[in-house]
Amino acid sequence: LKKKFKGASVSVTAGENNTTLPYAGGISLHDGQTHQVDFSAGTSGKIGYINVSGQYLQRERTNRSGNDNIPLLYVGNAGAFPNTQAGVSTVDYRRFLLDYDKLLAQQRGYDRHNIYAGQSEAANYGGFVNAGIPFSVNTEFYLTTGFSHRNGFATGFSRNPNTVSQQAVTGDGSYFYPDGFLPEIHTTIDDGSVIAGIKTNIAKWGFDVSETYGKNKIGYNIQNTANASLAATDFVQASFDAGKLSFSQSTFNLDVDRKLNLGSGDVNVAFGGEIRNEKFGIEAGEANSYINGGRLASVPVIPSYPGTFGTSTTSGATVVPAAGSQVFPGFKDVDALSEKRNVYAAYADLEFTFDKLLLGAAGRYESYKEKTVTYNGSGLKLTARYEFTDNWAFRGSASTGFRAPSLHQRYFQNTSTQFVNGAPSNSLTANNDNSIVRNAFGINELKPEKSTSFTAGFVGRFGDGFTLTVDGYMINIKDRIVLSTPFNYFSTNPDSVNFKTPTQKIFQANGINPLQTAALQFWTNAIDTKTKGIDIVLTKRYKWGNGGGNISLAANFNQNKVDGPLHTNSVIDKPENNPSVADPQNNNPANDLSLLLFDRVQRSRLEDAQPKNKINLTANYSIKKVDFLVRAVRFGETVLLSATDPKAVKSNGVYWNDVGLGADQTFKAKITTDIVITYRFCPAISFSAGANNLFDVYPGRLFIDPRNDPSAVYANPNNPTALSTSKTDGGYSAGRDLTNRGRFLYGSNQFGSNGRYVFGRLNIDLVQLTKKKK
Repeated sequence: LKKKFKGASVSVTAGENNTTLPYAGGISLHDGQTHQVDFSAGTSGKIGYINVSGQYLQRERTNRSGNDNIPLLYVGNAGAFPNTQAGVSTVDYRRFLLDYDKLLAQQRGYDRHNIYAGQSEAANYGGFVNAGIPFSVNTEFYLTTGFSHRNGFATGFSRNPNTVSQQAVTGDGSYFYPDGFLPEIHTTIDDGSVIAGIKTNIAKWGFDVSETYGKNKIGYNIQNTANASLAATDFVQASFDAGKLSFSQSTFNLDVDRKLNLGSGDVNVAFGGEIRNEKFGIEAGEANSYINGGRLASVPVIPSYPGTFGTSTTSGATVVPAAGSQVFPGFKDVDALSEKRNVYAAYADLEFTFDKLLLGAAGRYESYKEKTVTYNGSGLKLTARYEFTDNWAFRGSASTGFRAPSLHQRYFQNTSTQFVNGAPSNSLTANNDNSIVRNAFGINELKPEKSTSFTAGFVGRFGDGFTLTVDGYMINIKDRIVLSTPFNYFSTNPDSVNFKTPTQKIFQANGINPLQTAALQFWTNAIDTKTKGIDIVLTKRYKWGNGGGNISLAANFNQNKVDGPLHTNSVIDKPENNPSVADPQNNNPANDLSLLLFDRVQRSRLEDAQPKNKINLTANYSIKKVDFLVRAVRFGETVLLSATDPKAVKSNGVYWNDVGLGADQTFKAKITTDIVITYRFCPAISFSAGANNLFDVYPGRLFIDPRNDPSAVYANPNNPTALSTSKTDGGYSAGRDLTNRGRFLYGSNQFGSNGRYVFGRLNIDLVQLTKKKK
């Protein structure tokens, strides 16, 4: 958005992660290579100004995953142990299967390091133009327009060789992916915008009339995958057009302002209006990306224990394969839509200046009109600033806010593949108008969020070059719109095999096939939140020897809390949907709908998963042709919770949930350090070398339940014919921790898990370079 820039410059940056992954004795990695080119060129004068900028970025992916600890890769179905063969002990039979499967994996060259956990791969390019042309002394036309294009590449979870429900079958009945596969998500994102307007002054009033249009579109192409429900064929489809999402806004603005002198002070007056049109669209993918082809898959026969006859799995048993392209089933034809709304808004702003006192008041009214609903709301803000001295001032504000549900929250709907307790399942994110959301779960039309906020602080200068700002804030949001916890059909059950959870009953009553949709989630006004905190910034300019620079210390301390009980409804609160309330000793509270609506994971993500404090110390120093920058950032501790409480027990002291006691984790505070050194060869050329996270600091590791160790026998040593029900001995279950079969080493954390990043950057001022040559 430069206006007075005359010249041309180009910057070239290259870097990579040069890190040692701190597990298994330390693994050296070089990945995430980045190449970036930026340029800017412009001119300005009496006829106006124009500036053209652009960027190209190529970024490779990173991987910080661990090895898959699932027991079986080739034998059985979906990695689980089959029933023990008659006449053989569980321990002996499982040892045999483990050895047999390990031999197959070695023969096939299977690598248990089978997913990517890290940043995705991307290639971006884009450009912007900022221009203005004066028509007269008081009138100017301005234009800002830009476009960007991005190709993205990421992968999902690996599909094991023995995951029958996800394997496509060729014409001769063999698996299309005999060694399993890793589905790929390829995205294409196009983004464009244009702002055009006229500024003018008429009789001391300033007028700004503008039109803004922007559109973003993302297309999904799923590759190295299959729709396992399609009929066997020698021409298995391995890539799918899964559909597109789009959003656009067209906004007309009129802004008017004037400064008035009242003798005792000045008054700034501003008012204006806006008319905005918003459109949100979903385009369906090709039919094969989401249809259920109806094929039934045969469960493979399990090998017999040496020296015996028979098998542990009945020959001819079948399962229903998952429908849709694996990892990302396409948007269905029933998901396709094009929704729009018109938004009308008006505002007024007054600012009074009386000597050392500044007072402000602003108000805004908005009306969102859709085909079935209208949202009306307003906001008011009062501000004040008082200068006690020439160096110190107090400032504060109080405001109310209003935010209507976005079109995306109202209408987005999609089925995606998610992993529950280590097993893949299709999860439906249903839109707010879906009959299942309205009728089965009693979720009403989304309401606008409303907020109140308060700030108070001071700013000042003192000593020799010190500045200090301190600001406290409190923000209360009512009816906050959040994504519910997925209501999973295959959730934790009590001991009785005849008991059905409330979620299972709702699925059955509403005809939801759990083999096609195993989980359901939706947007809802579930919570009120309260946020409070304080920001502190201290800076100091200094001289040292023949050079100088500045030092800044910035700190934030904050707290986010869910305020009060959840906003449920008569359906969620039915006694039959919350069986543990009436009989807590015999019903698992993890199945209660009133808790599932926004469970402990969702709550912890809001309250504890982000650092409650962050301290940033930055120092730069320049001497002659060299610049130094050093920055240290301390990220406060975070907390990560399991979806079900690991410590919840029944009346007899037995744990309700087979989750490791270490699954709930607190990650201690960590400090990362960045450094950049720049050398200026001449006014036209400089080179910078640096490192982000110089000392290669990683966040804390996720807890891995020792019972899921690949070398374990996976049976209760005290009762070899039965699976374990305690937390101290065998029995494999991926859901015991948050690592998804040991593959995620780091979870939600303070500062990412890519490790040290080193880079070099060359900056060239093309105009200065040309002058030097002349």
